[in-house]
Amino acid sequence: MYLSGFILVHAIHSFGQFGESISRFTSRRHFHGPLDFRVPEVMLLSGCSALKDLKLFVPMAVIRGHDAVLNCTYDLEGDDLYSVKWYRHDREFFRYTPNDEMPVKQFRIQGLSLDVRERDSSATRIVLENVSDDISGVFSCEVTADQPSFFTDMKASHLEVVELPRNDPHISGLKTKYRLGEMLRANCTSESSYPAANLTWYVNDYPADAARVHKHKRLNPDGHFQRDLLDNIAMRCRKARSFSRISHPIYVQSNFSTFKAARATQKTHSGPGMN
Repeated sequence: MYLSGFILVHAIHSFGQFGESISRFTSRRHFHGPLDFRVPEVMLLSGCSALKDLKLFVPMAVIRGHDAVLNCTYDLEGDDLYSVKWYRHDREFFRYTPNDEMPVKQFRIQGLSLDVRERDSSATRIVLENVSDDISGVFSCEVTADQPSFFTDMKASHLEVVELPRNDPHISGLKTKYRLGEMLRANCTSESSYPAANLTWYVNDYPADAARVHKHKRLNPDGHFQRDLLDNIAMRCRKARSFSRISHPIYVQSNFSTFKAARATQKTHSGPGMN
């Protein structure tokens, strides 16, 4: 079977995401330019199915200062592994090549505190130590099978580093008793966090009337902000936060405060001429 230079160019166009593996494929076999060359059919058929089922598991959110475990699983269908490369955005920071004298390599990315714990990392996972908020972004895993195919596949997923408030939301401004009809004013304040907390008021376990809730501006970029509520009866403040790309809250915290509404009393008097 003969492959011409035209067919080779068509293959690169069709498998553009595998461009790196094709270049290694050709360089190892000294295929240069639009020359005719002989490639066994068996090698082509085996190469087409040498790498499949690549899956990347990245935590949606990791608390700052904690470790993050990223898993990359795949099926080489009997072929050996050539390399596993990890990227943050388009910058490589970790490589595993089992056939090299030094199979594990780390590459520093300027301006990022990105450290991989090598003793706990392997061909299918890496452990990021003591993560900082500057590493938030898209992480990719690129797997390449060894000869004869040198096929490559890549998956990407987003990781966000978050900072949780140290304490529950704080309710202030409430008295223990109020007269009926008296104006009630209370604050619910959340400590600094990233992303900023969403504060929600509940009155007797029902969401407060939005018209009575006043939002304050955030006090700093880290997300410290509060809301006021004007209402009467008992209340609870609930704090939650999630990202638009995450379908459920990262954290939920709440605090309670109760008070009594004193009812007006009627006094009766008795005396001469009164029944």
